[in-house]
Amino acid sequence: MKLSEFITLSKEEKKVFLFKEGAPIAQRRILGYKVFLFQLPDFYVEIHCAIENKEIKEFMIFRDAEYLTPYLDAIQINNIFKE
Repeated sequence: MKLSEFITLSKEEKKVFLFKEGAPIAQRRILGYKVFLFQLPDFYVEIHCAIENKEIKEFMIFRDAEYLTPYLDAIQINNIFKE
């Protein structure tokens, strides 16, 4: 899926697509949110979920590896390559 196609999906469609096609890479906590990082062939997606009710608040999409910096200690290299 192209980045432009992913952007146009609804919140629910994005969630389903990521859990089906994305490779979960890492997670972290920031300011009342649990953030999950997924890798897709052409880009990465963070899902920001409220800790209090597990509601998805935001999807952050990026291609630049510099945004992986907060995850470097948590990323397991084996998880990067989806079989």
